[in-house]
Amino acid sequence: MSPPTRREALLAAAASVAACAGPVAPSATVPTGSAVPVSGESQAFRPSAAGGQGRLQFADAPEWFRRIPALWVPTAESAGAGPIMFSDENKHALSRRIDSFARLPELLDSAQSLGTDAIHLVDWYEGAPGQDPAVYWLNKGDYLPRRDLGGEAAFRKGLAAVRARGGRVVLYVEGFILAATSEVGKAHGEAWSIRGKGGRPIDEPYRGNWKVCPMVEGFVAHLESVARRVAGYGASGIFLDSYGFQQDWVCTAKGHGHPPGDNDAFNRGAIAVTRRVRDALRSVEPEAVVICEGPRFERLLPEVDGTFDWGIHRITERPIWNCQGETDTFSIGYSLDDVHQLVAVGAKLALTQAFLERPHGASAAAALAERRARRRMPPDPELRHYWAAQLFILVHQWRNAAIVAGIPVPGIDDVTPRRGQRAKLFEDPGRVEGLMDQLATRAAELDRAIGRRAHTLGAATEHVASLCRARAALSPQIDDGATMASVETGQPSVPAWSFTSPRGKAFTAVNVSNDAVRVTLPAGGIWTDVLGGQTVSGRGVAVPGHGVRLLHQG
Repeated sequence: MSPPTRREALLAAAASVAACAGPVAPSATVPTGSAVPVSGESQAFRPSAAGGQGRLQFADAPEWFRRIPALWVPTAESAGAGPIMFSDENKHALSRRIDSFARLPELLDSAQSLGTDAIHLVDWYEGAPGQDPAVYWLNKGDYLPRRDLGGEAAFRKGLAAVRARGGRVVLYVEGFILAATSEVGKAHGEAWSIRGKGGRPIDEPYRGNWKVCPMVEGFVAHLESVARRVAGYGASGIFLDSYGFQQDWVCTAKGHGHPPGDNDAFNRGAIAVTRRVRDALRSVEPEAVVICEGPRFERLLPEVDGTFDWGIHRITERPIWNCQGETDTFSIGYSLDDVHQLVAVGAKLALTQAFLERPHGASAAAALAERRARRRMPPDPELRHYWAAQLFILVHQWRNAAIVAGIPVPGIDDVTPRRGQRAKLFEDPGRVEGLMDQLATRAAELDRAIGRRAHTLGAATEHVASLCRARAALSPQIDDGATMASVETGQPSVPAWSFTSPRGKAFTAVNVSNDAVRVTLPAGGIWTDVLGGQTVSGRGVAVPGHGVRLLHQG
């Protein structure tokens, strides 16, 4: 008999661990307040930075944009900020979903099943000759509608059909790099490139692409023409990738419109480019928006309608945390505990395919073992977190499904670090393998908690849709210039927030533990829970385990 393959060995090990754990009774038989023995805890996030309300300035975004609760990102590759963590070897590429832009309304169906009418479309543009259509997003620069999906005529038709149903589409455009394979990159990339010491174009980051100096008038004019063109197609805005995150680059070039070596030229240029792109969009579509990658570069914020960010753990580290009444921050996380916290802090969601899919495989441990055996860890340290993220998602899908079903679950945040957490760990393949071993142990604990209910668990789609509908219902109390404060609950597992706007008050609270917790409301009277529809009177409210309360007055 031949020795078992690595895949067979891992599957056998997962089955052995689950068998030793033994089944448990369905969660309905677990007494209230009991907890499944676990290792690790879910994380609750509170502000670690002074708020920026009254200091930071923001663009005046159009009404439709302020009211949407989420953006649906059907293809997460290179989507920018948080959604990129949900990429999955291009299996959700646009060309694997639809065969023509005329079928874009089918993507709106998916968006609406998750509770939103807005789509962020990434891989909509033509790729390099000979390039796999699944990775057309690599050919950044020209931004011409893909010929394999019908070209410009089909794109206009599809966008118009989405708009006719009340939907909106925001298109991906990169602000920092040009692909060497793009026509504009071939013609101008070297001349427009940021130049480092010695006058040579910089190589890092994003090798194989030109990193562009935003002070070059030719590049600015190119992005303006792209903006006018996509607005003419029928798009409702642009996600301008990298801007808001990239800053402080020093360019030594002569003839770029700035003194060589000026250490603020890039920043001034990025601000001017973003303003001109937004103006160009609005010259064709007056309600068009510009979203940038992150709120790290605060001086850019007056020029954009909203930003993406890396997760609740990042938002609460930034001054923007208490500014959601004035601007929109979109983000996501693997766990429903993170999703609840994002909605509660007043942020919007950047939703991916992971929330439309049922848990993979027969159990969390088996799914993890199968995927781990099938996919080899990449040698590039920068890619290891993206590789690991696919395994994190598998286990979180099981955990999220159990949360929706009301099953007490183990915490796995400590073994599924978010973007930027435990970053040095991913420099060492051995340490990453060790993390995967820890995740396998935790997945088996999760399987034990789920027990015989595994076959009944489904996708978190309807739960997320309910969250989006609830966030939209809270829009008058949050998005109309509300002032915001963190509320101390006396419970480490329960962060809470209060909002006060001219349209009324809101109070939100999240519980990341298994046990229900009672918290005190900031004021008496009648409150309405927009998630469940109940009314709450008095000063106290219960927050269920791994649940969220979204209340408003007025």
